Amino acid sequence: MLAHKLLHGMLLVFGMAVIAICAWLLLEERTPAPPPAALPPPPLLFTNLPYTPTAFPRQERRLRVPQTPPAPRLLPAPVVQQLAGRDGYARVWSYDGARNGNDIALKNVALIPAGILINATSGRVLWSKNTRSPREIASMTKVMTAVLTLEAVQRKALSLNHTVNVSRNAALIGGSQVYLKSGEQFTVAELLKALMIVSANDAAYALAETVAGSERAFVQQMNARARALGMQHTRYYNPHGLPGRAGNNVSSALDMALLAREALKHRVLMQWAGTWTDTFRHGTFNLVNHNRLVQSVRGVDGLKTGYYSRAGFSATVTATRNGQRLIAVVIGVKHKRVRDDFMKALLEWGFTR
Repeated sequence: MLAHKLLHGMLLVFGMAVIAICAWLLLEERTPAPPPAALPPPPLLFTNLPYTPTAFPRQERRLRVPQTPPAPRLLPAPVVQQLAGRDGYARVWSYDGARNGNDIALKNVALIPAGILINATSGRVLWSKNTRSPREIASMTKVMTAVLTLEAVQRKALSLNHTVNVSRNAALIGGSQVYLKSGEQFTVAELLKALMIVSANDAAYALAETVAGSERAFVQQMNARARALGMQHTRYYNPHGLPGRAGNNVSSALDMALLAREALKHRVLMQWAGTWTDTFRHGTFNLVNHNRLVQSVRGVDGLKTGYYSRAGFSATVTATRNGQRLIAVVIGVKHKRVRDDFMKALLEWGFTR
């Protein structure tokens, strides 16, 4: 009898233990585990990139460009010394203290695929996001077209008053244009004005043929000059930026900032890039700048916008206030208003740093 009671007690205890374990397991299934703590974004690692222009091969001797101070090289943080170049801008660009990615209190920063903000005077990178990611740049291509044209003027290969005969191929280029006709004649200065103010694709093609003899030869010059400037994530296929069979022009936010720094050396280029309105064809064709920030943001004096549907809305903007020069780039934004509003806010923020 005693043994029977003892066995009954043991079975009761075992049963209660089984019930407790099952209840605990059910509770675990119904209670969701807390989400893991968010990890901070990995730090950006930057390597030393030499940006001293390299010599061109012998067969490309005709592509030589005037000797200029080397473009800035990137150093990992921290940088303890800033050296001003002969052009008044720093030769070293430092990421020390830069905001990265979406870590900046500006509206719609999450909608910006790639961009960079640099104080070119001090050499400080103030904000960066996917700066080395190659993306389609559309009409921002024309900054290189203008730079190469003005470098040809500098080395006296042609002049701003040189007469350009518009070819049939140039007249057939579509998109944004000033409707050049085959056989018409304009000066290099007139075509550069149309190029920088209204992003005229036909003017870009005509200038390319004038500088290099053909579009193909000019594209070779574009890529050679990009390599010389250290634009390691850039590839050009045409002088205007329209999508084409050969390929679509690509660059990165960092590369476009390097090119903007070079463009700042050309007073004529910046004069037209910062012009809000002008005329073409002896006053019969009105030009209105595609860069609306030239009119709406104090201190903005350039530089170039870009758009087609696949590439999205992009802009390279230069601005100066109180002796400080900023270069800002955003690439691939889906909406024009988002791009412009973000650039305004970014520049205002940058001038307070």
